[in-house]
Amino acid sequence: MSADVAATPNAETAAAPKAKATKPKAKPANASKKPAGDVNKSDEIRKRATAMKAKGTKPRPSVIVAELGAKGIKVAAAQVSIVLKMMGFRPLR
Repeated sequence: MSADVAATPNAETAAAPKAKATKPKAKPANASKKPAGDVNKSDEIRKRATAMKAKGTKPRPSVIVAELGAKGIKVAAAQVSIVLKMMGFRPLR
């Protein structure tokens, strides 16, 4: 091999054009907003739990799920349990 070939850069990398970095498209301003009629499920769970606690009954996830289901709000028992734990109604492990 000659010294000329070793000193020049690889022909493949020198000839390849560099790709331009493109900006990600911006989302419309209203894309992340919820509809006006949408409810916050965690707030509804908190309201039910505090109302049950005020009445003297122990807030149970299955009871809260049933009450919110009758109101037309679908929540999972696991979500109710997590919210109750964060409120301090259930012991943290």
